[in-house]
Amino acid sequence: HIDETGSVSSERLARTLQDMMQIDEHVKKHFPGALPGSTTLEKCASAIGKYGLDAENTLYAQSVCPDEINHEEGDVTNLFSTHL
Repeated sequence: HIDETGSVSSERLARTLQDMMQIDEHVKKHFPGALPGSTTLEKCASAIGKYGLDAENTLYAQSVCPDEINHEEGDVTNLFSTHL
């Protein structure tokens, strides 16, 4: 947690990084071949770009669970909606 001065303890930071590493390990174990959202966006943009599709002539729509987990900064839904 961030304290009133805007600081985070080194212990808290270490725990957070460890948690993130464990999540990454679980994703790789249970979803081999999974790609980060940014890589997915790059691949899709390249594929649709070959057909002349871009933010000027393409309307992006998505259908995902409305849970907050699907709408965090940097997630694939966020990346696509800001790109197209």
